[in-house]
Amino acid sequence: MIWIVVFGWIICAFGCAAIAKSKNKSAFGWFWLGLLLGIFGILIIGFMKAEEPEVDLEEATDRIAKLKMMGDADALAGLIANEADPRVCRDAAEALVELDDERGKKYLENAPSIEAETVDEDDQRPQNKGWLGIFSKRVK
Repeated sequence: MIWIVVFGWIICAFGCAAIAKSKNKSAFGWFWLGLLLGIFGILIIGFMKAEEPEVDLEEATDRIAKLKMMGDADALAGLIANEADPRVCRDAAEALVELDDERGKKYLENAPSIEAETVDEDDQRPQNKGWLGIFSKRVK
């Protein structure tokens, strides 16, 4: 009988980790929390809101540069349509303008003005979320 309860608790831990990963949260932290709380852990993570994935601006800039070099205006326009980060959209629209594509000009005319953000590496400080920080963001 006790083995059924232990097995159920372990399944709850893996369930919490899977749900947390799908919501862009730390699967590791939620595995242990699920192991501790059981079905209540699944309920807690199940009702939490999903977090937006962080955009790697350097990777996006490299991708835009490659697409611009290839002259692939359709892929750049698709990037604008599917990207949530306005900085990436602005960079892709500027690349479209350089390729003499009207879609880039239309986006830049209609999009709200976005200040180019330049941050020194020394200025970037990790956010202190306390010991609960392991449950908030997915570890890469």
